[in-house]
Amino acid sequence: PRRLRRLRPLVLGANVAVLGFWQGAMLSLPLFQGWISAGRHAPGSALLPALAALAVLLPILWRRDFYCTCVCPYGSAQDLVGRLWRWRRPRVPGWVTGPLRLLRGIALLAAAVLTARGLGVDLAGWEPFAAFQWRLAPGSALVLAAGFLALAVLVPRLWCRCLCPTGAILRDLSGRRPAGGAAKVFTLERGILAAALLVALPFGPTPGQR
Repeated sequence: PRRLRRLRPLVLGANVAVLGFWQGAMLSLPLFQGWISAGRHAPGSALLPALAALAVLLPILWRRDFYCTCVCPYGSAQDLVGRLWRWRRPRVPGWVTGPLRLLRGIALLAAAVLTARGLGVDLAGWEPFAAFQWRLAPGSALVLAAGFLALAVLVPRLWCRCLCPTGAILRDLSGRRPAGGAAKVFTLERGILAAALLVALPFGPTPGQR
């Protein structure tokens, strides 16, 4: 509906301002890493577990994406920046998106192994989300955030569509399958995650992390 479309910029702005800069509340690899390795989340906060549950369950029930499209602060920031360009956008060829999605799969493999082995590697620098708390963010997160925001002016949500490992995890858990050539990478990502867990979990944390 047109009325809802008119409200979307306000919702996007609220996501960026409130969930992003004010609360720093968003789903991410470091959050999942903490839950898996130590079963912890932000003290006193039920927001993130609720968001995670809705991000998985709503697409199953209604076949529509929830978190990435409607809630994620960085996805919202990309959408807002993309509104600055009202002319024809360049089309990203498959020989670019394919390797990017493959890189995402490799990142998921590495993150799964590192988490399962309890190596305690900080994954915040692997994604741009930490940039909302810029004073504490790793330099790589700041670079990713700035770079893909700049690209979002011409190429909408390139990070979300091709590189975001958190979005891939949510999609895999909810059973959403992308169309076209991305479906092959989707199957590869699921295989990578399964293989990583099978290989790493039986060995448990490394001795220094017990």
